[in-house]
Amino acid sequence: MSSIGSSVSGGEVTGVLVTGAVVAVGGALVVGALVTGALVIGALVSGALSLAHSLSALVFLEHLFLAHSLLEHSLLAFVFLERLFPVLMLLARRWQELEYQQE
Repeated sequence: MSSIGSSVSGGEVTGVLVTGAVVAVGGALVVGALVTGALVIGALVSGALSLAHSLSALVFLEHLFLAHSLLEHSLLAFVFLERLFPVLMLLARRWQELEYQQE
């Protein structure tokens, strides 16, 4: 009796793992963009409300700085993921070519 795992080649498993990594990175980019957008909008709204309630202009500037910091750090993360995404796509393509050559 053969097991299910024996019918799957190592190349197929690796291809699935690389494809999963590509999907995960793409999903991280989308979710990160949504979360960052929400955080920045929240910081700006909070700062505007503090200014409207005449707490102080300094509080508003602190919120603007927070929004700027969030954008700056998220952009660095996006650049890293953006650089990683093509590498993962290339790996997925190579594994697909290797599987095709083996067949």
